[in-house]
Amino acid sequence: MKRFTGRLDIIFLFCVFLLAVAAEHHELLSVFENRTITLRHGLRTRFADPAVTGFPVDKIAFVTIDDHFFEEYNGYPLRRTDVAGIIANLKELGAMVIGLSRVFDFPNSYGEDPFLAATLREAGNVVLASHAVFRDHRFDTMTYPVSPLREACRSGYANISSSSTAESLLSRVRIYPEITREENGWPFAVEVLAGYLGVRPRLDGQVLTVGDFTVELSHLNDLYIDFPGLPGGFQYANQLAGVSALDLLDTSDLDEDDLLDLRDFIAGKIVLIGDTTKVSNDVYITPAGRVFGIEIIAATIKTLLHNGPLRPAPRWQEILSTLIFLVVVFFASSRVLEPWVRVLATILAFACFSVLGAALYVYQGIILSMSYTMIAGILAYTAVSLQSFVDERRLRSEMEAKGEFIRNTFGRYLSDDIVQKLLDTPGGLHLGGEKKLLTIMMTDLRGFTAISERLPPESVVTIINNYLEEMTHIIVKYNGTIDEFIGDAILVIFGAPISREDDTQRAVACAIEMQLAMVRVNARNREMGLPEVVQGIGLNTGEVVVGNIGSEIRSKYGVVGRNVNLTARIESYTTGGQVFISERTRDEVGDILRIDSDFQVSPKGVSHPITISEVGGIGGRFNLYLPEKSPVPLVALAREVALEIFELAGKDVDAATIRGAIIKLDCDVHIAEISSVREFAKLTNLRVTLFDQEGKVVSRDLYAKVVDCCGTDRVLLNFTALPPEAERYLKEILALAGG
Repeated sequence: MKRFTGRLDIIFLFCVFLLAVAAEHHELLSVFENRTITLRHGLRTRFADPAVTGFPVDKIAFVTIDDHFFEEYNGYPLRRTDVAGIIANLKELGAMVIGLSRVFDFPNSYGEDPFLAATLREAGNVVLASHAVFRDHRFDTMTYPVSPLREACRSGYANISSSSTAESLLSRVRIYPEITREENGWPFAVEVLAGYLGVRPRLDGQVLTVGDFTVELSHLNDLYIDFPGLPGGFQYANQLAGVSALDLLDTSDLDEDDLLDLRDFIAGKIVLIGDTTKVSNDVYITPAGRVFGIEIIAATIKTLLHNGPLRPAPRWQEILSTLIFLVVVFFASSRVLEPWVRVLATILAFACFSVLGAALYVYQGIILSMSYTMIAGILAYTAVSLQSFVDERRLRSEMEAKGEFIRNTFGRYLSDDIVQKLLDTPGGLHLGGEKKLLTIMMTDLRGFTAISERLPPESVVTIINNYLEEMTHIIVKYNGTIDEFIGDAILVIFGAPISREDDTQRAVACAIEMQLAMVRVNARNREMGLPEVVQGIGLNTGEVVVGNIGSEIRSKYGVVGRNVNLTARIESYTTGGQVFISERTRDEVGDILRIDSDFQVSPKGVSHPITISEVGGIGGRFNLYLPEKSPVPLVALAREVALEIFELAGKDVDAATIRGAIIKLDCDVHIAEISSVREFAKLTNLRVTLFDQEGKVVSRDLYAKVVDCCGTDRVLLNFTALPPEAERYLKEILALAGG
């Protein structure tokens, strides 16, 4: 549920759907709907069955009071006695019903009303026009013809209005149930057809029945007028099926053939008498164009004679079509990624709906509301586009933030191609953390803590920066990820954030090159008058958790897990210039390694002994090798140098004091053979206090590692930290021995 409530476009789409359904029901946008009806009706009159859309010239005829009539008549308006004469002649010529579309709502000044009323009664088939009066869109009263005309014949209201207040398009006739209960309360066209059929109209709910003809009205009781299509060359229906009233004023002077032709034209038909003069302004805009008032009445009668071929779509069809269209527009505009395809798909959806609406209107006479649905579709497309724009901006911001995070996190410690790959494929970085198989490297400057205590802070920082700068370039070269600088130590991972098949091989090659680069580091230190340093490197391969670790305030990309701790343990066994690797790392790299030695150790936190290997080089495409080690010659001292030895357990110093003495030294005084009252395991870390011949302390800050065992009471030490005063003293002792 949260997935959908988070999408404002879906919520908006649902609201648009409800609004479209409500607006269609209440016809709030009929001005737009009328435009679509006009377009569809033009197609209907052109492509639909002419038997349905054509004008029924066999049933309806016009008698027009046109401009030519008044030119010959020599007067205005038409006298009511002459109206009576026309009606009498039509009756004699066989008109079935005569509809006189004029509202005689004022008494005649010449007293001609009784004569006209007598003619109407004698004809017995005339329908006059009345006028329905509305106030505030509600029926108020009916304006009938004046007495005695009202009593002489039936009448029907001839006024119809547009469904929109914004325009005057006339496309339907509304049947008002409350008016039908009034005397002569039917529309003029309905009353004329009822007179033609000799029946009375009936309204049952929204079904209008006139004789055998039944018409389904809209939910507002509207009858949609199916305006006829006219043959080429005819602008108005009265031109096709009409005769001038001038020909019916006096038929006594017509010869027999003319009279016979006139009878054939009139007999048995519905005859509509109406004004078609320019000054009458009795012209209206309809879906078929501009037509005269009597032609609207004729079109309404024609519609009734065909049982109302135009009818609104059922309510469920309207709702279903709107829903389907909006869903199609939504998916076309939101699920298609390519912008031009999205626009094309949306246009296609609109086109298909337009074709559907037009086809139903033209061939089935079903009026499917199009404007409401299409406006809703436009709003839906706009909403989806805005949502897509917002999502795209948010995604772009997230991507930029992620890109900034990646650059900030990795830019200084990764090669440019890996950083770019992370930016191009953000899925390659799971910020929440994941378990991965990595190769971890831990480096450390052996004995640097003791060195740093004897130097000013700026010199310490200079040494570290010289070292880190050189190492960083090499790590980036081999696509390693620098996880952290820990003082003079570096934690590096290979295989994250980007994994490659040769991660472990590159890690070992990187370690070898880093050891080789220590020559340059120390050369720079010597140039600056700083002491030389040595580096130990440990590598291990295993599963760790890697990801963005920390809090929302501050986080870093890092690794955690027992294999990280094991890497640090492996590195702690190194002395200067060594690369130690775990068994898993050795297996991953394969036989391209040069292994100088193997030995078992029992690191803290590991339940069983493990085998680690000292790597002297890597072949294959890397072809990197450390100088091969040869046995270091030791010089026996003329006199032993007294020592106090303390065993180190991690960072803690064992309180037990062990007595010992140096009995041999190499020429650089970095390797010493000592005698001791206690045995030490290989790779044990020691802190040593050095005494002179008088028993005075020369230095307490010697650190060493047991590199070999020479017997039960003798071990070989490698001094990892040798203070200057201790180095001077040992060289003096060595000189006395001739070394």
